[in-house]
Amino acid sequence: MDINVLYGKIDRKVDYQLSLNLNSIIMNTHLIAYINWDLIVAWKVLSLSISKDKELIPFGYGSRQPIFISKAEPGNVIWVFSIPKPTAEKNITAHNYRPTLVAKLTIGSNRIKFSEVESYSNKVEIIKLMDLWCNVVISDPNKSCFFPMNDATNLFYKLKIKRKKQKQGVEVDKPILDSDEDEKDEKDVVKTKSIRMKIGKNLRFMREIVNDQENIDMIEEYAEKSKKNSVFISYSYSGNRDYALALADKLLSLGYGTWIDSLAIPKQKGVDKIPEERLFKLLNYGIWNCNLFIALISEGYLFGKQNNQSNVDLAMKNKEIDLNSWTMKEYLTAREEKKINNSLFMVQVAKQELQNHLEFDKWIKMNNDETLSEQIDKSFRSFNSIS
Repeated sequence: MDINVLYGKIDRKVDYQLSLNLNSIIMNTHLIAYINWDLIVAWKVLSLSISKDKELIPFGYGSRQPIFISKAEPGNVIWVFSIPKPTAEKNITAHNYRPTLVAKLTIGSNRIKFSEVESYSNKVEIIKLMDLWCNVVISDPNKSCFFPMNDATNLFYKLKIKRKKQKQGVEVDKPILDSDEDEKDEKDVVKTKSIRMKIGKNLRFMREIVNDQENIDMIEEYAEKSKKNSVFISYSYSGNRDYALALADKLLSLGYGTWIDSLAIPKQKGVDKIPEERLFKLLNYGIWNCNLFIALISEGYLFGKQNNQSNVDLAMKNKEIDLNSWTMKEYLTAREEKKINNSLFMVQVAKQELQNHLEFDKWIKMNNDETLSEQIDKSFRSFNSIS
């Protein structure tokens, strides 16, 4: 072999190794942190003050943990996840939701006292945040965002973090979830409860994500995908809530990022109740950032709350749609967004007698068919191929 060719190969190999080493030095630190699901709404309400245009941006994040105090510097990134839970209702089936990536926060400034952030002192959940966080870092709004609900289980089986061995106390690079540790049922299916317990064990404290390009690219690509295929489910509490939760579960399994208010906005009581203006803003952010709007049409969806069945029947007969109901506000926001963003696909799932009241791109008959999510998925993909 020509000696110059050989030296050329060596030089390229050295240059490549140097570039890898340089990247590891230049790359910002990425942390992963857990937030209680019940506190997310307080976080989002606080974030309304800095959010502009049509994207909800996390204002900041805080913690008392030593790793946060030592690593939370400008330019570093905090990935926040949670485990969703639907509002407790006696007549609602329990759903075991899996971990979801909630937000990406790129730190824009050093820590400040929480007292410097706008305070809603009569809101119990925000007081909890103040107690838990104490100090916060403020986000870079151009590099931070919230995500629709997603199923991050597969990501957690691959994403490596610095985990400590219990006995030795040394750090090792391991995925958040390890298939060798899975607990399975009689059908050899991994138990959701087992997954939740392991995540609780391995991410009880904020952890550092292993800082190599492949690992960081993995979580970045996952986050982008959850935003790209996002769906907003609009429904009436009076009749379709459990149906909506089951549909959300199915769509999550197909890889959609899902926005449904029963999960995205936990039910608030007493002093925790969100003012309607702020609640409607949160709903609008979900609609503005979805690619697929699904309305589960029922009598309650169209005609609002009626005193009795005869009033509902009369409203149906006269086609007196209640434009002031929450569901119709969601629909009208989506229709307005459709005029601006023609890539938004609108689907109604309805009984045949209710399908002609509103304008949609697609009608799918409402039934208990297990293939409903697949029908929606097929229609959405077909719409995308045309548009």
